[in-house]
Amino acid sequence: MWNPDQIQTFLTAVQRDRFAALFLLELTTGIRRGQICGLRWSAIDLDAGEITIHDNRVVVGGRARDKAGGKTHNADKTISIDRATLAALRRLRERQNGEREFFGSAYHGGDYVFTFEDGRPPHPDTIRQRFDRLAAAAGLSRITFHDLSHC
Repeated sequence: MWNPDQIQTFLTAVQRDRFAALFLLELTTGIRRGQICGLRWSAIDLDAGEITIHDNRVVVGGRARDKAGGKTHNADKTISIDRATLAALRRLRERQNGEREFFGSAYHGGDYVFTFEDGRPPHPDTIRQRFDRLAAAAGLSRITFHDLSHC
């Protein structure tokens, strides 16, 4: 696990990364990687500061697929979001609105929170690999993406 100084080092190193808000959300809520990758804007209430976890993006045969519902039949849950994470999500939403306008009809729909510039949702393994690269580039000890939820 990382200590608070290492967490801050990581957050500073990734602040300009496309998925900085994703990493912050993982650190502050501990939701699963598949839940983060499958998160949709319709599940977030920015005014109330809450996320309701419904769906996942799972990997089946190496391909990412949407899966309704959570890992267990009681998996749906509502989580409060802290102010810093809310602010990061609001900035992300504004950025995506600009990208949606720029790409026009070429923008991939789906209402995903975390996307590439053209609206495509990331493969869960891509997020894990990106995290590994960013942590190494920041000179931090190796931990797994899942370990972020325990930091």
